[in-house]
Amino acid sequence: MSDPVSPGKRLFRELRRRRVFRTAALYIVGAWLVMQVADVIFPAMEIPERAIRYLLIAALSGFPVALIFGWFYDVGAGGIRRTVAAGADELAKAHPLGRSDYLILTAFAVVAATILYGAITNVIELPREEAIVAAAKSKPENSIAVLPFANISSDPENEYFCDGVSEEILNKLSALRHLHVIARTSSFSFKNSGYDIPRIAALLGVRYLLQGSVRRDGNQLRISTQLIDDEGRQVWETSFDREAKGIFDMQRDIANAVARNVAPKVTQATAEERRPDVEAYSYFLIGRALLKNRSAHWHVLAPENLRRAVEIDPQFAEAHAEYGAALLYARSYQPDMSYDEAVQAAKQALDTALSLDPALPQALAARALWLIIVQPEEHQRIEDLLREAVELDPNLVNALNSLGGELHRQGRYAESITTYEKAVAIDPFAPAVNLNLANKYVLRGEFAAAESRMLRMLEVPAPATFSHTVLVEFYFDTGRLADAFEIAKRKALTFARKDARAWCDMLAATYARVGLWEKSGHWYDRLRSEYPEFINARLIRSELLMRQGRFDESLDEFNAALESHSRQLSDLQPENKMRYGVRLALTGDFERAKQTLAGVPDPDKPPTGSIVQMDAMQMLAWTYLQTGEAERANAILKKIDRYFSYEQAQGRLNLSIDLFLFAQNALLAGDKDLAIDRFQRAIASGWRDYYLVRNDPRWQELADTSRFEVLMASVKADVDAERERINQIDAEDNFEARVEEAIAARPANR
Repeated sequence: MSDPVSPGKRLFRELRRRRVFRTAALYIVGAWLVMQVADVIFPAMEIPERAIRYLLIAALSGFPVALIFGWFYDVGAGGIRRTVAAGADELAKAHPLGRSDYLILTAFAVVAATILYGAITNVIELPREEAIVAAAKSKPENSIAVLPFANISSDPENEYFCDGVSEEILNKLSALRHLHVIARTSSFSFKNSGYDIPRIAALLGVRYLLQGSVRRDGNQLRISTQLIDDEGRQVWETSFDREAKGIFDMQRDIANAVARNVAPKVTQATAEERRPDVEAYSYFLIGRALLKNRSAHWHVLAPENLRRAVEIDPQFAEAHAEYGAALLYARSYQPDMSYDEAVQAAKQALDTALSLDPALPQALAARALWLIIVQPEEHQRIEDLLREAVELDPNLVNALNSLGGELHRQGRYAESITTYEKAVAIDPFAPAVNLNLANKYVLRGEFAAAESRMLRMLEVPAPATFSHTVLVEFYFDTGRLADAFEIAKRKALTFARKDARAWCDMLAATYARVGLWEKSGHWYDRLRSEYPEFINARLIRSELLMRQGRFDESLDEFNAALESHSRQLSDLQPENKMRYGVRLALTGDFERAKQTLAGVPDPDKPPTGSIVQMDAMQMLAWTYLQTGEAERANAILKKIDRYFSYEQAQGRLNLSIDLFLFAQNALLAGDKDLAIDRFQRAIASGWRDYYLVRNDPRWQELADTSRFEVLMASVKADVDAERERINQIDAEDNFEARVEEAIAARPANR
């Protein structure tokens, strides 16, 4: 007779037989490993430490599920099997799972997925919640953003007028030093977004928002306004009814009323000494809005409206300043002016503005911009103008942005970044400022911070078109070609209903990077068919032919672009002159190449770091080498080498294209080993522009060098892999059909 076994021992034996202890041990070890990895990775990803608590809760919640699973089932070489009761025969052990088993396993999977989903959701949402809470805590008590006023008139053309009224009120609030006012670009980015007040206030980091509406009926105006706090509660509201000529008093009264409610201690704004003609003012508001929004055809319409404003009211200083700025920004696209004529007309407009009002901040900032374009070596004069503009208007973001760039050009890098960060604090979603700041992070090798800053620009309801472009270029430079394609796709689908010029070229370039020439050509053809008179379309085609090594055709396309638009080479902006000279050299027309490139850039001035400029200088050096002028070539190459060596010593030579140009410089100087060493570093940093180099005669000297060929083969393999990813993405979402559908849905009056 056997000894009786206690229930506890029987349970222990059954747990061991069913391998529940093994299941528990494996679960504990796995959970511990996940927690250890999270402890290392979460801080690096800026995820708060308390996110680990959610993982721990999930692990503890899942432990009973794992034990129950271990009791009923076993996992072995044959897959999942139901654990049979003690004493069952071997045949029973081999039975496959029954219907009830699958139902039970499905229930296990649902429970596990629910626990896992809850943990992942909490971990993902936590950084966003932390950011919103932090933003709320950091909101200054006297902070305010002015949202674009709604147009409730019957005429949709009054939209520009409404935006202008909103901006003028914003400007008047900005003049009150005790108020923290968010700049226009950020607050206007939420126009028609559907975001609620608390969300907008959190994103902008303000305590108050000013909303309003404008009704214009002939010469009568009604402006209704309301001040709302960051929780959506109304603080104050009022309406103003006056004739259009009273618009300036209305704007002042609204600004003063808001100031009294937001910051009671601020002083009243002073009335302007001179008020412009109301009709001129309307044209001014439209032109300024077009310039800042970069709407369709802005490069023609913005200068045109601002020119009409100054013609109607020649004493309107601010309109002269905006007209000059518009000509500078759109200097390459004026239908009735060459590049040089537009720059000269801009100077005349700015001189007039400053003669009318020597202390006009916008005019001072635009004058500095003119110097940056025409006389960039006038560093102190440029800085003085920008600092004076900022002193007069501390919230003038475009002046701060230009000042950041000027400080960088002077080598004052820390001051440059501080200036950009100050501008971002005033205008947190300003694309140009954010992207300039991101570029400075890139130069320092802080790629994650740069990417985060660029991606932030795509979070607003209506991103600026170049926000996508810069991110695509960043992904090109870091070797993430499929990621670049995803952003190019996103831009195409965002803007397909508006203007093919905003996205077709980017798609063409993305496909060209991976050698998908047919698809690249398709989007170029789409651009040309819609805009046959668009000069940049032919220049884009010229660039695509360059990448294929079809240099003669590339030059022909460039010449055709000039001829079709009745342009001379002298009419082009400097960078396009450089591109033309490069093509001349690649086709073997060395004498004309030297004539074109010799003065652009100026050989007596230091390089600016521009990629187009650096490549043009190196092409000029190569041209001199081809014509037996080694001394001239070496002088250029030494200058470039000094520039890159200095940047490297300062820790700012990290971008793959810069590293590639550094390698190309060594190659042209005759040091092949050094060229390959630098080339290898460029590849490690993400350089993947395979086709451009494979067809470039400057690199043919290394064609038989085994080390170079091994590196090129590795790059080609990566490019091929990225091409397959892009083809797969195309196949999975039927991208081309989606774009065509969006194009077909364009409004007739776009």
